[in-house]
Amino acid sequence: AADAAMYRAKSLGRNRAVAFSPERRQHTRFPVEFGGAVAAGGKSPCPLRGRDLSQGGLFFVTGRSVPQGGSLDLVLEFPSLGPSKKVACKARVTRCFHLEAGSFGVGVALTHIAPSDRLRYFHALTAAQKGSGSIRPN
Repeated sequence: AADAAMYRAKSLGRNRAVAFSPERRQHTRFPVEFGGAVAAGGKSPCPLRGRDLSQGGLFFVTGRSVPQGGSLDLVLEFPSLGPSKKVACKARVTRCFHLEAGSFGVGVALTHIAPSDRLRYFHALTAAQKGSGSIRPN
C-alpha cells in the first residue's frame, strides 16, 4: 500500500507527496442489521444478514461462499422502511472469507441500484448514519 502511494506521487510529477493510508474505502460504513437474499451465477437465492452499509457498499454474512470479483444480485430488506422495505441491487464482491462452520463474510461494492429503489436505500443509510439503532429484519 505504501508502494502504491509512492507510485501515485511519482505519476503526479516532481516534488509531489501523497499520504499513505491503509483505508481503501471511499465511503464511511455504518453498523446496521438488515436481512435479505443473495444470488450469484444463476443459483437459487441464499439468505443474508447485513452487518453494515455505506453509500458505495455493504458487508453481510451468508451461508455460501462467493467468488471475489463476481457479480451478485441482492435483495435487501429494511423493515423500518414500512411496506416497501425491499431494495434490489447489483454488486461486485470485493472480499469473501470463511467465518465459522457454514458462514462467510462478504464485502461488496454496489454497482447498480434501480432508480425506484435508490430513495429507499438512501433512507436506510440515513437512519444508520443518525445512529437511530439497528434496522432489524422481521
